[in-house]
Amino acid sequence: MARRKSGRPRPLPLEHRLPNLGGPFLGREEETRRLDEALALGPVTLVVGPGGIGKTALVLATLHASHADRVGQALYVGVPPDEPVDQLRYQLVRLLAAAEGSDLDIEALRGEPDAMLAAAIDLAEASSRVVVLDDVHHGEADGVEELLTRLATYARNSRWIATSRRPIPPLARHSLELGAMADRDLLMLAEAMAPSKSADAARRAVRAATGSPWMLQQLVSMGDTARELSRDELLAELPPRAATFLERLAVLRAPMPTELVASFAPIPDDATMAQLERRGLVQHAEGRIRMHDVLRGLFFEAGVDPRRAEAARAAAEALGASDDPDAALEAARLLAELPDLAALRVLLKGRGDELLAHGLAPRLWQILGRLSDPELVQLTLRCAAELGNATALSAVDAPAKPDDAERFAWAQTLYAQGDVAQARREA
Repeated sequence: MARRKSGRPRPLPLEHRLPNLGGPFLGREEETRRLDEALALGPVTLVVGPGGIGKTALVLATLHASHADRVGQALYVGVPPDEPVDQLRYQLVRLLAAAEGSDLDIEALRGEPDAMLAAAIDLAEASSRVVVLDDVHHGEADGVEELLTRLATYARNSRWIATSRRPIPPLARHSLELGAMADRDLLMLAEAMAPSKSADAARRAVRAATGSPWMLQQLVSMGDTARELSRDELLAELPPRAATFLERLAVLRAPMPTELVASFAPIPDDATMAQLERRGLVQHAEGRIRMHDVLRGLFFEAGVDPRRAEAARAAAEALGASDDPDAALEAARLLAELPDLAALRVLLKGRGDELLAHGLAPRLWQILGRLSDPELVQLTLRCAAELGNATALSAVDAPAKPDDAERFAWAQTLYAQGDVAQARREA
């Protein structure tokens, strides 16, 4: 059993507090009512709909309007693309333990997903917290399904709201499907976004938006004629520096510190940045910046794109030189995708221990588990041992000609598998 102590609660990092709405929220009265009802009925609610349809805005608006007394303690976690569910569980426990002032021995729970999830539930229950898991479609499908299903089964006083682009069948009765926004509501939204637009221009934008408030936001910013949403159309009225900035930003999957992004992507002037944020093209908060998911796919063609490779290489070089562990891990991901194995080996041999120490083993395993690189065998073995789950442990083999460090890493892996006798012999 993990050790617990009572300590002083620590404030949630700003990036994990429930943000305010970034613009007007109009319409969606029926969906707001249904979300309120769902929150009253059970611990888990899944808001499902396509990208740009307003899932996150609905959640934020409903919580701020109807549950203001719980907003101050609400936890917000954005799920980045390809997030391992082990990483998500670890992050939830770490954040909730800090917020509750618990000295829970999180490391003792590694390799025990049930115990890790139980700890997350207990910590959230202690203060009847609201937890928002945004964009869970980015996570491992099976793992996310199991996580949310078990939360629905065992949580009681806490409330867990997830947004997703794909439905999760076992949670059908806990789901709220968000469809196209009604034209009358979109028209009110268009008038609020751009009050100087003519009525005809607003109606054209509404028709072209096909029910998406995010699409509407782009269209009302693109002149009086609604046009097909494409990369060139989106960038038509932006200065060239903004286009270059967005192209570089598009290679990143996770929010990164703005000063780091500036080292490989030319940050536009304040007025242009304000325009990008107002249109929802970029999201900028607490010193970190990211591109809206809907926009990222428009920037590069399928297959090998030299522009993307150039941008990825520049980003990896800057991020890999940073002291930020999350930035170093993003650099490793970019190098693995290029691929540039030589640079990846240099980075991970220098920073691998640090990444493991910061609890990033699940994300690191996503890179190492696909490589099977003999030069990174020690780190791969240590990563598998840190995870302690059957999938990772069964994927590694004994090193062919191990040095002392690799032999010890293999011993750690054997111990994690439960083969204590062989682990002792190797150690």
